[in-house]
Amino acid sequence: SALPLQNLGTKDLLSTAALRLKHGTSANINDFKLMEAIAELETENNLLKAKIQAQYSQNISLLRHNDDLNKIVDELAQEKQKLYARKKQLEELQVRKDELFAIIIHDLKNPAHALKGFVEILSSYQLNPNYALEKSTGKEKARDLSQRPVNHSLRFNDRDILRMT
Repeated sequence: SALPLQNLGTKDLLSTAALRLKHGTSANINDFKLMEAIAELETENNLLKAKIQAQYSQNISLLRHNDDLNKIVDELAQEKQKLYARKKQLEELQVRKDELFAIIIHDLKNPAHALKGFVEILSSYQLNPNYALEKSTGKEKARDLSQRPVNHSLRFNDRDILRMT
């Protein structure tokens, strides 16, 4: 019995052609063309499935790589926070060191100036000649001793000031 082919869907056309060929009934040229089209579509469908599988595998690989990169970004962010905290600690230590050196320099200058003042007071007194010789030697020694820490602290202070500017 002949079925009107115009009203049938693609599946129905394929089934009809397959039934005709299976039962040995007369197959027409359209049936063979239809079978060739089916074979081409199945080949193309298999190629597309392979491409989809390859894309899926590539997507999985990219997702894993993305996860790895996100972990690295998180680790770098944590390291950045640690470095920032360490930088703040070092800046605070620098300020405390500068304050300590300022105190030390101040403490060194005051006794040196006091010692220099005592030497000047002693040098203003009239002494006997033997004592004057001892006094001048003592005065030079005292001046040398008083100037060394002051000069050293002034040099150190100048270097600190230059470094801070």
